[in-house]
Amino acid sequence: MATLMSTRNIFVLLFLSIIGLCLLLYSERDRNLQLVPFVQNVLNSGELYENCTMKSNVFFLKVPKCASGTTMVLLWRFVMAHNLNPLTTAIPSTGLSKPLTQLRLLDHPPGESYNVIANHLDYSINKNEIPKMMPNDTACIGIVREPKAQFQSHLLWNHAYKSMRRRVPPSQAKNTTDGELLLDTITNNTESLKRFLNSQSRYFGIRAASFEIDIKEVFNTFDLILIADYYDESLVLLKRYMCWDLKDIVYNKVHAQKYSVDQKNIMSNNRISAWFSEKNYNDFVFYQKCLENFQQKVSNEGNRFHEEVEYFQSVLRRVTTFCSSEVTDILHFERSRWNKEFNISASDCELLKLDPVPSIHRVVSWQTSRLQKLRSPESS
Repeated sequence: MATLMSTRNIFVLLFLSIIGLCLLLYSERDRNLQLVPFVQNVLNSGELYENCTMKSNVFFLKVPKCASGTTMVLLWRFVMAHNLNPLTTAIPSTGLSKPLTQLRLLDHPPGESYNVIANHLDYSINKNEIPKMMPNDTACIGIVREPKAQFQSHLLWNHAYKSMRRRVPPSQAKNTTDGELLLDTITNNTESLKRFLNSQSRYFGIRAASFEIDIKEVFNTFDLILIADYYDESLVLLKRYMCWDLKDIVYNKVHAQKYSVDQKNIMSNNRISAWFSEKNYNDFVFYQKCLENFQQKVSNEGNRFHEEVEYFQSVLRRVTTFCSSEVTDILHFERSRWNKEFNISASDCELLKLDPVPSIHRVVSWQTSRLQKLRSPESS
C-alpha cells in the first residue's frame, strides 16, 4: 500500500512539474511576443505575414542627414499605394516648423483620419499635438545615424567647407585642405558649427539638463528607431513590425553624397576626433543606446531575419538595374516566403526616383485630386 502511495505521489509530482513547465514556457512566449508589438511573427511557417493585419498609421520623425529623405519618399509612396491620408500642409512644404494645430493642413475624407506624418517637424513643440491628430494605434518611428558620419554629411550638404574657405585669404585658399579648414574652424570659429552638434538628440527632444529622463521617454514613446548605418535591416524590421509587403519598402537612394579623399579622412584626425567626441557627447550616447536597442530587436527576430535581408537586397539590385534602363515592360517578382507576388512598372520607377521635395509636391497633388473626386457630385 505504501509503495502504491509513493508511486502515486511521484506521478502527481511529475504531472505538476510538467504543468508548471508549460505555464513557464507560455508566459515566456507572451513576454517575447510583446517585444514585437505590431506583428505576429510566424518565422517557421511558409505563410509568413499571412495571419497579420497591415498597420497603416505612422508618425516618422525625420532627422536630417540620417537617410530620412529616402524614408520620407518611401512613406509618401506607401500613402499613395494604399489610398491613405498624409498629414501635411496644403501648400507643399518639407518642414512643419509650427505646432500642427496652427498650420493649414491638407484635409482628409469625412469619417477618416490622418495616417502618415513624414515631414520635418519640431518634435518638442508637437509631441503633445501628434496624439490628438493621429489614431491611437499610430506607430512612432524614428531614425539615427553614426554621429561622425552624420556630421560629415551635414558639413558637405550645407556647403560648410565653402563657407570656411571664404574666410581664408585667397592666396592660401588653393593650398588649404578641407581638413585644415575644419581644424582652423574648431579653433577659431566653433559657433559656426554649433547647429550641427548633438542635432540627433535635439530632434528627439532630448535636453542636456534632463538627458537620462528624456532618453527614457524616447524609448517609451518610439516603437522603433531605425539605424541609417543598417538601413536595409531597418526596413525589413519595419516591414515585419508593420506587417507590410516587400514592395512597400523597396527604395532608391536619394541625395547620396560623394566625398573627396580628404573629406573622407577628416574624422580620423586626432584633434578633430577628440573635439567632436567632446562637443557631440549627447549624440554619441544616444546613438549607442539606439543601436543596442535595435540589435536586441533584430536578435529577437531569429536567424531567418538575415535571410530576408539578403533576399530584400537581391530585390533592390534587380529593381535598380530595371529602373536604370528605359522601362518599356514590367519587372515581375514571384511570391516567396518574404513577399506576395508583385510587379515594378514604369510609374513605380518614376516614384522611386523622386527626391524628397518633388515627392511632397506629388503627394499633396495626389491627395488634393483625390479629395476633389470624392467631393464631386458624380462620386456620390
